[in-house]
Amino acid sequence: MKLCSRLSQCPVVLLAVTLFACLHPALMRAQQSCVSNALSGYARNSGAKDSTCVVYLDRTNLANPPTITVPRGTTVILRLANPHWTETVQFSAATTEAQDQDVAAAILKAVMPNLQVLAASTKIVHALAAGDPITQKQDDIEDALKTASLDINNAATKLGCLESYRSAIEAAKTATVCSFTILVGPFPKLPAVLPAQPQLDPADSFSLFRDQTIVTLNNAANESLKVQSLADVATDIKTQTGICTAMAVGPARMLCFSSVDAQQTRQDNLTSAVTALEKVQQTLKADAQILASRPQVPPTPELTVRQTRNRTSVVTITGTDIIAATSTTLGTVTVTWQTQPFVLSTGILLSSLPARSYAITQQIKDGQPVPDPNNAGKYLTQITETDTSPSIVFPMIYGSWRMDKFSRANWENRCWNHCAFLLTGGIGANLTNKTADFAAGLSFQIGSVLLTPSAHFGREALLTNGLYPNEPFSSNPPSALTTENKWTTHFGMGLTYVIPIP
Repeated sequence: MKLCSRLSQCPVVLLAVTLFACLHPALMRAQQSCVSNALSGYARNSGAKDSTCVVYLDRTNLANPPTITVPRGTTVILRLANPHWTETVQFSAATTEAQDQDVAAAILKAVMPNLQVLAASTKIVHALAAGDPITQKQDDIEDALKTASLDINNAATKLGCLESYRSAIEAAKTATVCSFTILVGPFPKLPAVLPAQPQLDPADSFSLFRDQTIVTLNNAANESLKVQSLADVATDIKTQTGICTAMAVGPARMLCFSSVDAQQTRQDNLTSAVTALEKVQQTLKADAQILASRPQVPPTPELTVRQTRNRTSVVTITGTDIIAATSTTLGTVTVTWQTQPFVLSTGILLSSLPARSYAITQQIKDGQPVPDPNNAGKYLTQITETDTSPSIVFPMIYGSWRMDKFSRANWENRCWNHCAFLLTGGIGANLTNKTADFAAGLSFQIGSVLLTPSAHFGREALLTNGLYPNEPFSSNPPSALTTENKWTTHFGMGLTYVIPIP
């Protein structure tokens, strides 16, 4: 199909441009989600002075987004979805990096030194007869402390699992371990159906495990450590020491003191174990209060940043565990405010502007030259026009100005590497006519490629002095044809590639 010879002969093109200019504002919608390369900004809400976009980050599947490039003055909101209930999120400009912390290990590391003192309270074989009341009481105390220490250790492990957002595997009288199941939630409770109370969302596995963990922590914190029994044993040992002191010097007295010394050593170990376990219970009770006092559903952490052009902000997102107090770098987001509305591109322009040449040739009829009736042996002549189309303008250099108002629609920002509309003008070398031509039009940019329907301003050769194409001559035509180069406008299509501007 022939290209339109003149811009006025392309009503479809003109209609499309007109419709776009009229309807484009209706196609623009409020753009919320930031993309990596929004050269023209985002659609503004009614009355807003500057555009705004949101970087959506997901705590359950966090990955650093590519560098976000926006025009100056654009407000960028960083919003962390699905935050962990067990951590506090901070946004800062620091760029430090840290490996993920093993939260469960951090908690157990703080608890285990206090639990390890139980290893020193092992039973001592002594010379007293079986069924000695002091030894029996110490056996009962040690059994109770071992049971309590197991419950306390399992509660601490369960808390570590909660902090790691994993469920726990529990077995009676054995150690609790974290499973590989990731917890989901917390979510707001479902509306109450009278007279029932609000129910947990079935998909919310976190809230139920959190509530169970709070109960487990309180139970372990209230576990009996036989403090009164330990005090009673201390009184019994003191009484037994007095009995040994009153005995006459001899082997029996030595045996009595030997047994009392062994009981006192064991008593000291049990006392140390109780003191350590009491500290752990205080910590677990405080942890349970922290968990119970936090909101059921955490607020969505977010940060708003806005800068002028040629500024770059690197925002570091850090999560601090509410129990272990360990900090983990969750990710970084880089935002650059440095877009340039001017675009320089180079490429080729194909135009319907013909390259015309004229020559005097013989008149042909039925495939044979037409004889001149007034000059025997001669033939009639005529002016013949030769058109070469399309014209090729290469290289074509375009300078374009991005129309930000018409390049902020959602579909344009979602376009591959950004799409935009630009006002374009340029100059190029017409290889067909051997002239320097000009072109202007409305460009559509896809990434680094510009498509430019253009009004091509070039020169074409036209006959002068009343001569015209196909004008008949006798067998004695003029020796030369006179022509002139006249500026004219034709339709052209430019295909150019963006040249990076330093």
